[in-house]
Amino acid sequence: MQAPYPQPILFQRFPALAARVPFTRLGCPNTSIEPLSQLGRRLGREIWVKRDDLYGSPGGGKIRKLEFSLAEMLRQGRRTLITFGPLGSNHVAATATHANRLGMETLGVLVPQPVQHYVRGNLERSCCFARVVFARWSGTAAIRAVQLWLSERIAAGRTPALLAPGGSSFCGILGYVEAALEIARDVRAGSIPEPDFAFIPAGTCGALAGLVAGLRIAGLNTKAIGVRVAGRLACNATTTKWLANRVLALLRARGAALDVMRVRARDFTMLHQFCGRGYAHATSAGKSAIALAQETQGLTLDTTYTGKAMAALLEFMARPEHSQSRALFINTWAPPSAPVAGDASRIPNNIQAWLRGHETAETAGQSL
Repeated sequence: MQAPYPQPILFQRFPALAARVPFTRLGCPNTSIEPLSQLGRRLGREIWVKRDDLYGSPGGGKIRKLEFSLAEMLRQGRRTLITFGPLGSNHVAATATHANRLGMETLGVLVPQPVQHYVRGNLERSCCFARVVFARWSGTAAIRAVQLWLSERIAAGRTPALLAPGGSSFCGILGYVEAALEIARDVRAGSIPEPDFAFIPAGTCGALAGLVAGLRIAGLNTKAIGVRVAGRLACNATTTKWLANRVLALLRARGAALDVMRVRARDFTMLHQFCGRGYAHATSAGKSAIALAQETQGLTLDTTYTGKAMAALLEFMARPEHSQSRALFINTWAPPSAPVAGDASRIPNNIQAWLRGHETAETAGQSL
């Protein structure tokens, strides 16, 4: 199912990859980079945004990863997959939707999260196109359900593939290597000035790792800034560097003649202080950043990922030492698309009951 777009820049730069790295177009590539002029004037800095929120829905930038990871699964003959995420996961919703487009079956194993405004919209989409299992923290019933699902598929000769949380498989991370190459292309074409910093939210670290590796491959001096939005145990500089170097090794193994040997710790920065209480817990700084982006630019951000990343950009760029610096904000989040008719009724009763019991006055009635 290839859309009429040019092949990835990654393949244009390293032609040997075209025959060795599976890829299927699912979104709208080459997302625009636009000036955030009003926001920049308020800050007294030059700020730009890469509109990966326009890459496709549901999922936004998550689709970049799926274009590589789902194609790799199909190359291996896998038409069934299992993946993981919180109840409102953009990744699970995007995987379920786009895997279904490719004739693939998805099991989404979901865990609790704070019920932010986007949760029901993503959950409805997930339940429409995937079988979902709600794994509460004492989830023995969920484990049994997953075991039964797996045994049925294996008995039918459909051994499922495993897709990492956030879609951050080594193949999936190539999606943000491609995003970095798009940035470099626009810089070299004179469409935008070279940014000093590129801000991106970091949860499973896949997008950040791909961005860092891609900027190194492209030869830009732009420094990636990852804004942590999940627990430090998985989201940290060590994980990011390891993932980025594994992706460079994958590219070499598939035939890319890379000039860059390794990603180093100094090639990026991880900011930890904007996560707040944890994943999907809104912060006051994030809410203020969301309101400011909407007021000045009409840009829609979310409380879990991009709002926290924008709050980090505003604080970081306001420092005196960055008075002459340019920043690029990568907006990875797209609001859930309009639900398919009847989607809400597909949400299992146990999840519906849990949602009703955990919605707050702030989030109740704000479902998308």
